[in-house]
Amino acid sequence: MTGMSASMSVSLEKWAHMLPKVDLHVHLEGCVRPQTFLELRWGGSRGQQRERAGPQSLESVSSKMQVDGTERSLADYLRKIEFVYQVTQTPEALRRIAFEAVAGAAGENVAYIELRGGPLLHTRRGLTAADVIAAILDGMHEAFEVFKVSGGFIVAALRDHPPEDNVQLARVAVKFKDRGVVGFDLAGNEDGYPCSDHARAFAIAREGGLGITVHAGEAAGADSIRDAVLVLGAQRIGHGIRLAEDRQVLELVRENAIPLEMCPTSNVHTQAVRSLAEHPLKSYLEAGVRVTINDDDPQTSRTNMTREVALAMEELRLSPNDVVECMRTAADHAFASEAEKARLHTLLAGVPSPGNMSGDNMSGSGGFSDGTRT
Repeated sequence: MTGMSASMSVSLEKWAHMLPKVDLHVHLEGCVRPQTFLELRWGGSRGQQRERAGPQSLESVSSKMQVDGTERSLADYLRKIEFVYQVTQTPEALRRIAFEAVAGAAGENVAYIELRGGPLLHTRRGLTAADVIAAILDGMHEAFEVFKVSGGFIVAALRDHPPEDNVQLARVAVKFKDRGVVGFDLAGNEDGYPCSDHARAFAIAREGGLGITVHAGEAAGADSIRDAVLVLGAQRIGHGIRLAEDRQVLELVRENAIPLEMCPTSNVHTQAVRSLAEHPLKSYLEAGVRVTINDDDPQTSRTNMTREVALAMEELRLSPNDVVECMRTAADHAFASEAEKARLHTLLAGVPSPGNMSGDNMSGSGGFSDGTRT
């Protein structure tokens, strides 16, 4: 790397950090820090061991819950995330993980975050879905107060769960609408689990006033995206990598202004794309499809929103204006109030270009000096 290109890379990294970001696609289960896992599982990295079996070092835990380059599919990636479920079965753990997820986002100057999680994954030791949601919301709201950011929680149903379980989950999610649940999602492995199985659950969520987002077009083709929109009423699509496989589906998404929640780093890790160079984010943006940039599972993929924005510019060749447009799209399509969307647009209106940055543009916390962030 030449001195000039290295300098540009540093400049873009700084700009990516100071940019007020809107993260619409980030999973609670992919936010568990390895050190937190150790402390929850064994009482601390040096605490007394509560159980004899299992990994005990930070290195061994990290290797089991973070990518290491051996992943060959979405299923491989999901196994990394499944490892953390053993420490997510108590209210105290869920509150902590949710708090730390928001804290980590705030450290990357994320102004608004929609954290999502699958409550039924955390009921293996007696908690109900309502217990899980309440604990997560408690942790999130505490972090919102401390770090002066905002957001909401998206309840995720799983494709491979019995449809009736997801119907009951949707009913519980709606009950938490006034406490911070803003949306309902369908996640998990697309292969062999069509979204039509869960149409009733999503009808309940829609009728209850929740926003609808659906993972689609990641491990399955464009027809999965079509069904997400036409069968489940998706207002946003999680990933949508394979949208271009069907021109009619692309037109459906574009004409209905349905944004894609794209997550470049994890899309490589799940083999949805073979490399960042082949990622379709920019081509979709140029085709008039609405696109957002997100970090998906930051701890699992060893990434964050600053890194995803920097990669979008350095590897996917987005301009700073393109990135800001993606953030504006995210603000427009957040499951938030109009007042909150206006706040986000005000933040984004004050973004300087990378070439015009100075120490006066940034505060120590990564915010702007115009008083719009506290």
